[in-house]
Amino acid sequence: MSVGKKALLGVQLFNGLSAFGGGLALMVGWIPEQQIWVVAGVIMLAWIVGEVASIRGFHILQVIYLLTGVLVLWWTPAGSAAGQCRTEPGPDV
Repeated sequence: MSVGKKALLGVQLFNGLSAFGGGLALMVGWIPEQQIWVVAGVIMLAWIVGEVASIRGFHILQVIYLLTGVLVLWWTPAGSAAGQCRTEPGPDV
């Protein structure tokens, strides 16, 4: 196996293991909830819409990733990870 193929394999293994580890950490609660997840959902939606527009093609995986972006936005809690909750603006004092 050439050095280039070994490097590519190493990068792909790192990507796969880090994605698996990150997903596992989120599922078991090792990573606290964060508001930045909303940004991740918006980026996912924009990426997929831009991808479909640029390649002028369509694949079922694009629908799946578009839905996961929407679900991230939908399921992200309203409060911050520090326990502060969003409130409606009140009257100025």
